[in-house]
Amino acid sequence: MNNFAEELTYWYFRLNGFFLLQNYVLHNIGEERQRGTADADLLAIRFPYVYEEIGGHSNDWDSEKFSEWGFNIEKNNLALIVEVKSGKMWREVK
Repeated sequence: MNNFAEELTYWYFRLNGFFLLQNYVLHNIGEERQRGTADADLLAIRFPYVYEEIGGHSNDWDSEKFSEWGFNIEKNNLALIVEVKSGKMWREVK
């Protein structure tokens, strides 16, 4: 079961036209000395010119925010490996 932060992240990317895979295993360490896996909460892939046929328009997406981050989602493919962290923010008390 996903926590709230993972669900929020999932739906943000989903509503911005990304195809998502949850709990994606990046690699499996099977050596005798080390055991374990490395995974990502989401593997997100978005292709250009994505929009919903019913009620969707190309300007529905959060393209301004992605542009601030240096991504041009209207012309390029975009793939992201996402690890979501949540919890209380630590703040120094004076």
